[in-house]
Amino acid sequence: MNPLFVFVPGSLPCSSISSTTKQCRPRFSITASSDNPSHSTPPTLSPTLQSLIHRQTQRPIYFHDSPPSTSSFHPLTYSAELNKQFLTQSQLVTLQESFPLGYNPAILLSNSVESLIDSARNDVYSKYPSIDQPGNALYPEFRAKACWRDFWHFVRIVQYAVALEITDESYLNPLGLEIMNELYKEFSVPIDAMMCGVQSLKKYAMKLYSEHYTIDSDETKSGLVLIESNFDQLINALRAFE
Repeated sequence: MNPLFVFVPGSLPCSSISSTTKQCRPRFSITASSDNPSHSTPPTLSPTLQSLIHRQTQRPIYFHDSPPSTSSFHPLTYSAELNKQFLTQSQLVTLQESFPLGYNPAILLSNSVESLIDSARNDVYSKYPSIDQPGNALYPEFRAKACWRDFWHFVRIVQYAVALEITDESYLNPLGLEIMNELYKEFSVPIDAMMCGVQSLKKYAMKLYSEHYTIDSDETKSGLVLIESNFDQLINALRAFE
């Protein structure tokens, strides 16, 4: 976990997200730039924020509690959540026996996460063109990086829910959401921009899936419902933060 500045605690490789379309802004990286440390290095966190981050680590927004009392519990998703990883293709084949390999929507989410985040980020910058400029919500640079990192984690937990074929809010942990709401308030996270980004993640995930597969097939219709419903549950949760 990167303990310095996170909207949703968790780490991912520096190469996990590229920025190929917004050339005027820097390539995503968790590593702080040495060119201008004051613009890229997160501040020292207060005891309150450190406590919130610790609580969020213990109670993530994905509802994976053991014993398996909820539909969102499965040993594979439990392990993936603990390690903050996407489910692998072989794991997804095991979980989604009802989907032929070529129609598996959860595989599309993990294979397309970089392009989904690139597209969502561009939509955020299009709607809020100055958001990463001095005095605005995603400035300095580490705030923008934390935002894109949260998008990565949002796609990851939606992948779990899609893999388990959940279509309601049961995969979201109310206590984890409550803690995240507190974190977002403390960090002054721009909820409107986050919602714009998550709505774009949903839009582009559904677009990719429908472009890849025959739209009239039952498998594709089911996959689209899973993608849409689980992103919608997340969007509704964020809307409650406003």
